[in-house]
Amino acid sequence: MLLCVISFSCTSEVDDDVTGANSATGDGWFTGLDLPFADKTGYPYKSDKMTTATLSINTSSKFTANNLLLGANFGGFSSNEEKEIIRFLKPVTVHFPNGVWANWYNWEKDISEYDATDSYDIGDFHRGVMDDWAANNTTTGFPGMKTLHDELAFNTLFTYNVNYDSPAKSLERLKDREAKGFDVQYVELGNEQYFEDQRAGRTSSTIFFGRFASQIATALKNEKPNLKIAVPYGWRDNEDAAYNLQVGFFGKSFYDAISLHRNIEVENTTEDVVKSPDAYKTILNSRLTLKESSDFALSFLGEDQKPIWLSEWGVSCGLNAASFLGQADVYMYLFENQDLYERAEWNGLLDENPMYTFEGDKSLANMKKTGYGAVYEITRDVFENSEVYESTISTRILDTDVNAVEAKAVTKNGETIVYAVNKTVRSVPFRVKVDGVVSDASKKHEALSFDSLQDNKLLNMDESPLTLINEGTEIIVLPPLSVNKISF
Repeated sequence: MLLCVISFSCTSEVDDDVTGANSATGDGWFTGLDLPFADKTGYPYKSDKMTTATLSINTSSKFTANNLLLGANFGGFSSNEEKEIIRFLKPVTVHFPNGVWANWYNWEKDISEYDATDSYDIGDFHRGVMDDWAANNTTTGFPGMKTLHDELAFNTLFTYNVNYDSPAKSLERLKDREAKGFDVQYVELGNEQYFEDQRAGRTSSTIFFGRFASQIATALKNEKPNLKIAVPYGWRDNEDAAYNLQVGFFGKSFYDAISLHRNIEVENTTEDVVKSPDAYKTILNSRLTLKESSDFALSFLGEDQKPIWLSEWGVSCGLNAASFLGQADVYMYLFENQDLYERAEWNGLLDENPMYTFEGDKSLANMKKTGYGAVYEITRDVFENSEVYESTISTRILDTDVNAVEAKAVTKNGETIVYAVNKTVRSVPFRVKVDGVVSDASKKHEALSFDSLQDNKLLNMDESPLTLINEGTEIIVLPPLSVNKISF
């Protein structure tokens, strides 16, 4: 749905009130256009000046998109309804098991359980949940996950239990999974071990955790040398510094990557509540927060720099446009920096920051697509199995040193496709330069746009998240607060 609150010709503004006008050659290329606004409620930046943007593409330089950046965390593999949902979604990756419960996962019994003889205090909440699971024989769902893997061949990230499993038991787990058809390539040793209530007696200190993690890693790599292993690193400046320093006490050579969990959440309340300016800035510029957190974690590696597995991430100030635009912007940031980010799993597919939700029982028939799911669908459609062109964007700089418009271009199935995010409440005239020449080729412009930062979306599963803006050779105008797909 496109909202046109104010419609005007920008001609009178061109001389004095254009930001980014020098982003394209040829004076006045954007004059005479109809440029609607979105609702400015809560918008944290000045919007009195018109903004333009130009994406300059270098077709002689491109790289293959890393599909593993399109992963998502979820659980539920056992029931027929759950299997039907996963078959429909065809996930790129499965992180198994994901989250806190992986720290106590008994792979031989397919259940998370704590050792009652261990006096280490994991807290009433964790004990209570696992007591309920034990009483109800609630399993994690590996047999169902295996069935789906046999059908869909998704990539799998396994989290191993460093709290209880010996190197020998961990090795048996690797052999068992390989025998069951998994080419195990990625193993995460523990989940968020910087939180003390996710440990156990033998991992009660970071030094102890690092020692047992290194022993498990050695056993696994002796069996499968090309296996990639990651250990958790923290991003919280004060709380996690000591952990990050100590986790590599026994050396850093036993792991190939660090796993980072970064859920960027501020004022995460009801979607239609207007947030503070600082909250909106943080969410719209989530790439900055992710970069800062990543840099902090990496700073503890010294000369032993390693890639990041962003095995849990999210962006949220509620189910609203600000969150969805922040999500889209971070996806672009990940693809721009895929030499650093080796894989990424959104948190989560059906909970936390849900891409999909249900109106009634958990079934495909009752399933709806949220704004997160809409953005993901567009992003996956553009980037999966594509090649990404090297490019630069010239546009207005927001006061946090982030571009008002971010865009990337890919080539896929013989098409050039531009993915662009307009984070302003104004329509933005947009041009594409291909090897220095402004493109006048015919194109198809589609967009997911929002009426305001508070706007939410809930779509049917068969409903496209994209609305057709135009087809032909007209000047491209990005709608306010929008995620755009432009195909040439």
